[in-house]
Amino acid sequence: MYNTSITIRTLAWSLGFLLSLPLPAQELFTVKAGVFRDVQSTDFAAIQDLGFVYDTKLGNSQSEVYVGQFSKREAGEQVTTTLKQRGFQNAQLIPLPPGDTAREDVHIQIAIHQQDQSITWAAYKDLGALHAISLDGAVKILTGPYPGPDAARAALPRLREAGFKDAFLKSAPATHLISIDRFETGLKQPLIPISYTERPAPTAEAAPVAIPTADTSAAIALTQSVAELQRVLKEGGYYTGAIDGDYGPNTTKAYAKAFAEQPGIRRFRALLESGVLPTPKLDTLLREWPSATLLVAVSEELAAGMGNEEWAGLLTGQRAQLFATTEPLNEVATVRTREWAETVLTNLADWAMDDPLHELPYNAFRLAFHSTQIRFEEYYRSRGLEEPAARALAIAALQNLTGAQLDRFL
Repeated sequence: MYNTSITIRTLAWSLGFLLSLPLPAQELFTVKAGVFRDVQSTDFAAIQDLGFVYDTKLGNSQSEVYVGQFSKREAGEQVTTTLKQRGFQNAQLIPLPPGDTAREDVHIQIAIHQQDQSITWAAYKDLGALHAISLDGAVKILTGPYPGPDAARAALPRLREAGFKDAFLKSAPATHLISIDRFETGLKQPLIPISYTERPAPTAEAAPVAIPTADTSAAIALTQSVAELQRVLKEGGYYTGAIDGDYGPNTTKAYAKAFAEQPGIRRFRALLESGVLPTPKLDTLLREWPSATLLVAVSEELAAGMGNEEWAGLLTGQRAQLFATTEPLNEVATVRTREWAETVLTNLADWAMDDPLHELPYNAFRLAFHSTQIRFEEYYRSRGLEEPAARALAIAALQNLTGAQLDRFL
């Protein structure tokens, strides 16, 4: 007699065994449209019907621009062919790195849009770091990453109260995530989320620290930032030593000489002392740093009346938390700080070459920028942070002080 119960149990066991086997990773693709300089998303309006357009920064104002993510090679190949037909002759299909399910980050998915839907990015601008997954035409928008599931669950009520009632936890490999920034959104806004941990940051008043109070301190560690200052001093003829990143007596002497004699610095100091330029209102932390006062004053002039007032208010509101933190920036914010500094310095250099009259404020800005960066790095080191975390936070602080004024150079 045929035993159906044994057959059913056998089938169930076999199915369970098969399901327990590791599944092969899904192969995903994207299409690289090419490498471009000084890109904006509006430059690629003609191909946005093919997929979500995003970029990856290469430095020196260059970016790789990609179109969509695809689960089938055939779909990616079709987009590649269409791009070439539309003039993007260097378009090529790129396999995405396989995702490591054992090392997925925890995010919160807050929305999903179809390819033919317009995304109102302004609705998400206050949520911190944003990422997207753009697979086969559907664009999923995520916040995070969070330190773990508990931290993400703790953030859910705030997101739901903000109107994202369907928000839920989602794990995703970093290799499949698109970092959302100014290129994708078109928004001019601070790019550095400063929610470092779930615990509240200490206030500056509650955690006083010893900080360097002179711009001629010789007790500064070997750093990349010191090397950058040495290059500026060497170009001006004030420093003749090696570019070694050591803020020793030679660098101290060269900086003091430049601060006293450089024409651009002398001009701005005279304008400040005479009251022609108002003295910037700085936090207590910065009042002992002459370079910081000069940096803000020069940035105000460079703004030429075209500063971003909305951004200025938001940056001012973030300043106390940024100066008080003892936590490093996350990986996304660290990359964005570096991209901001590279873009501003590169575009300012191009601007200075356009007109000899631009040389004085440009040279003054560079000297004040790198000197103030060194002070900030020492400050964050005094709060227990090490390189490169102190460097990233120093650049974040510089962006906080000058980002609104320098918006025209992005």
